[in-house]
Amino acid sequence: MSANQADQPKERERKYRTGQTDPLVVDGPTFREHLNAWCERFDKQKKNSARRQPSGESDRYEESVQIPEVWAKEYLSIWSGVGLESIKKTLSSDAKWVTYGKADDLLTAAGLTHLWGVELHAIPNPSWTKERWQAWRVEQAGVCND
Repeated sequence: MSANQADQPKERERKYRTGQTDPLVVDGPTFREHLNAWCERFDKQKKNSARRQPSGESDRYEESVQIPEVWAKEYLSIWSGVGLESIKKTLSSDAKWVTYGKADDLLTAAGLTHLWGVELHAIPNPSWTKERWQAWRVEQAGVCND
């Protein structure tokens, strides 16, 4: 991926299969704890930066600088490709699991990928049967070996 591509918001193209959830999930409460904390820090920093003005130049400064009203959840939506309503629902729900694909997209947008394997772990989706999981693993092995 080029540097220019990394600086562009993700397209809203979903890579999830229609009508199916991801084969991997992460613990919902732990995921929400980390992402909600990030959102609070982002919004607090945004509010603080909106208040700062060079001394003695308040009128000119306010006219020349326009701070876009993009808060944490909107930022995540733009850069992850996950819909805003889906983000709001995910961060306010009490769901036990969050799909791996959504979690990875949001953590990447927030710059929190360092949490993988430390605070957050992907596990097989508990709603899948053993047979479905094994079939997916076989399918993935074929994809990886092609």
